[in-house]
Amino acid sequence: MNKKLVFKNQLGDVRYVVLAQEKDYTPQLEEVFAISKGYGFSVDMTEKAILIKDYFAGETRAKFEIISFEDCELPVNLNQTSVEEFLS
Repeated sequence: MNKKLVFKNQLGDVRYVVLAQEKDYTPQLEEVFAISKGYGFSVDMTEKAILIKDYFAGETRAKFEIISFEDCELPVNLNQTSVEEFLS
């Protein structure tokens, strides 16, 4: 079973991705947000938010509010998809 992560982006748009539950979430989220090692950014997920951090400056550069994180039967999808597209 996979995990559907629904979050709000900085523009207020609601997006979702589907993560593989059996794999570490961090590398999957790095792919979702196009974060490559060695470029100064990292991703962290708490119960309430996804945080994009500048680890050189030690600052949070972006914060995405998590709306839900639930089990689902959908296939893994690491492309941010609009919830409106899903409902159409």
